[in-house]
Amino acid sequence: MLLNRNNFQFCKYAIRRLSTKLPSFKVLDGSIDSQSSEFRTSVEKSNRIHLCLKSVQDMALAGGSEKAIKKHVNVKKKLLIRHRLQKLFDPESPFLEIGLLAGLGMDYGNISAAGLVVAIGQIHGHYCLAGGSDATVKGGTFFPIGVEKNIRSQKICSINRIPGVILIDSGGAFLPLQSEVFPDRDHGGRTFRNEAVGSAKGIPQIAIVCGSSTAGGAYAPTMAEEAIIVDRIGTIFLGGPPLVKAATGEVVTEEELGGADLHCRVSGCTDYFAETEDEAIEMCRESILTFNLEKFAPPPEYLEPVYSAAELNGIAGKNIIGKSDMFAVIIISRIVDGSGFKEFKSKFGSHLITGFAFLKGYLIGLLANSGPITSADAQKGAHFIHLCQKRLIPMIFLQNSGIPEKLDYNLQGNILKDRAKMIAAHSCANVPKITINVGGCHSDENFTMCGWTFKPNFLFSWPLAETQFDEKLEQGGFDIARADEDSLLLQMFENKGSALYRSSRMLQDGIILPEDTRKTLGLCLDIIHSGISAKERWETKNLPIFRM
Repeated sequence: MLLNRNNFQFCKYAIRRLSTKLPSFKVLDGSIDSQSSEFRTSVEKSNRIHLCLKSVQDMALAGGSEKAIKKHVNVKKKLLIRHRLQKLFDPESPFLEIGLLAGLGMDYGNISAAGLVVAIGQIHGHYCLAGGSDATVKGGTFFPIGVEKNIRSQKICSINRIPGVILIDSGGAFLPLQSEVFPDRDHGGRTFRNEAVGSAKGIPQIAIVCGSSTAGGAYAPTMAEEAIIVDRIGTIFLGGPPLVKAATGEVVTEEELGGADLHCRVSGCTDYFAETEDEAIEMCRESILTFNLEKFAPPPEYLEPVYSAAELNGIAGKNIIGKSDMFAVIIISRIVDGSGFKEFKSKFGSHLITGFAFLKGYLIGLLANSGPITSADAQKGAHFIHLCQKRLIPMIFLQNSGIPEKLDYNLQGNILKDRAKMIAAHSCANVPKITINVGGCHSDENFTMCGWTFKPNFLFSWPLAETQFDEKLEQGGFDIARADEDSLLLQMFENKGSALYRSSRMLQDGIILPEDTRKTLGLCLDIIHSGISAKERWETKNLPIFRM
C-alpha cells in the first residue's frame, strides 16, 4: 500500500501516527520558491535539454533502418529484440534499461544502443538481467562499444548476483573493427570467461539462440548453464557455409551445419528444442523457476515524499549548483520516504552531508557533497561508510562538485591523507553502492564520491551533470538558451565530460531525468535486495568501527 500525502502538516502527523508501522526520521524542510525568476529560468533550461535528450533516446530506441526492420520481421519471421524482452519479462513489471544511449556519436558512426539491448526486469517475480544483439543494426554484429556494454551487463549480474538471460541473434564481430573487438583482456573473449566465473559463483545463466550464433560468439550458448534453440532460425557454428565451401569445397546448408535439430540431437550444444520464439521464451521462463531462488518481496508500504519531484528541474537546470542552493536538502526531501532524514555529524565537515533515510521502505545511507571534500568531510565520510558497512546498509552517493573553493594548501597533506581514508572505506565496503551525479563531479571527487572507477552497483547522471578530471576544464559550458537542438547536441557530444558523451561511451549506466530519481533508485534497491543471498555476501565482521 502506497501512502500519497501532499500536505506537509498532515504528513508530519501521519509519520507520528504510523510510526509503529512506517519508520521515518525528522521531516526536512525542503520548500523552494517555485515562482522566482531564477527557478523558472532553470526549469526552462531543463525542459529544453529534456526535449533534446528525448530525440536522442528515440533514435536509440528505433534500432536499425526501416528496411532492416522489415526484412527481420517480414522475411526472416523473427521478433525484434525489444519484443523478445517484453515477452520474457512479467507483464507490467518495472524494468531498468542499461546503456540506452551507448554507441551514439562514435568515430565509426551512430550505433543505436550500441547494437545491444540490455534490461533488468522480473521473470516469475525474480529480477533477472536479459539482453541481446539487435539484428536490425548491422546484422547484430559486435562493435567495440557493444563489447563494453556486454561486459558491463555481466558485471551488473555479478555485483548484484542476479541471473542472466542471453538472447542470441548476432553475426559475430563487426569485421572492419575486429582488431578492436577481441584483443584486450576486457574485450570480446572476456565475456566467455565471465560466463564461466559467474556460474561458479552461483549466478545462473540461460541462452536462447533465436538467430545466428557464429564465429567466436558461438561460445556464448555453449558456455551458458542451459541453452534453448529455435528451429529454422537459430544456428550455431564457428564458420558458416561459405567458409566451409572455401576451406573444403563442401556445400552445406546452415541448418545442416549448425541448426536446432543437429545441436539438440547430435552435438548436445543446446538442451531445449523450440518450434517458435514464443515457445523458446516460455521455456526460458520455466527454467527460471528451476533456479530455486528465494521469492523476492519488497517492503509492503511506505510514505511518499512531502515535496514534488517535478520541482527538481528548478535546480537541475543551473550551470553550477552551489551550496547556497541547499541542493542536498532539496533533493533528499524529494526522494526519501516522508522526506525524513537523520543527519550524521551535522556540525562536522562543511561540504559533505551524511545521514540515514528510508527509500521505498529500504533503509539507506546517503552521502551528498557540495564542493571539494575537505579534511573534516573525508573523516566524516569514512566514519559513516564504515557504519553502513557494519550495519549492512546500502549507500547512495549524490555527486555535486558545486562552486570550486580555494582550500588551505598548508593543510594539503592532511586533506590528501583523509581523502584517502574515505576512498579506502568505500572501496572495501561490500554493501551495495548507487551513485547519482546530480550537479557535476570534478577532479578527485570522482574518487571520494564513488565514481565509475570504483564499481558502484549502478551509476546514473542527471542530463546537465558533467564529470571532469581536469580542474582546468570549464564547468557548465552549455549555451542552452540560444542553441537549437542540433547545436546543443553537438556541444554535449564534444564535451567529453558531459552526461551524454559518457553515456554514449558506456562510462555510466545512463541518464535519468531529475523527477525520475526516486523511481530509479527504488528500482535499483529492489534489484539489489533481490540478489542471491543478498545480505550474506555484504557481511564483514573482522574489524571494529574506527572513529575518524
